[in-house]
Amino acid sequence: MPDDRIYFSCACGKQFFATPDRAGGMTTCPECSRMILIPHPPPAEPPDELAAAVDGFRSALDVLALAVAIAAAIGMLAGAGLLIAGCASEGRSSPDMFGYTYAVSRPDATLILAGVSSFAWGLLGALAARVLYRLYDLAGALGARGSKRD
Repeated sequence: MPDDRIYFSCACGKQFFATPDRAGGMTTCPECSRMILIPHPPPAEPPDELAAAVDGFRSALDVLALAVAIAAAIGMLAGAGLLIAGCASEGRSSPDMFGYTYAVSRPDATLILAGVSSFAWGLLGALAARVLYRLYDLAGALGARGSKRD
């Protein structure tokens, strides 16, 4: 049970305490016979709004960073798959101007370009996830610093 008494002292140095229901009233010091005003108790600490806001921000950043990291991994895997498929393809057969059809044995440039593009977007997503995790750490440091009261 918390101590809900109000502690105060007289100008002569005598120490007193009173219950909160007596706050604002008067009492007489038995040492010097002065009238003393019983002070009101200090107000309760308000909730730390900054810490609550930082916690909400960190939760949102955590979810967003995880989603971006998953998307980046999928993009990189898809890009690698497209690159492998493009390089391993046997190409297309195309007729020449005389109607002869030749098998072209070069890699499929469209698949390679799509693979490089997808892999690059995956790397960019990984970088974005790294930035979001750094913001998450900075928000935690800000919340820890903001919640300390000196």
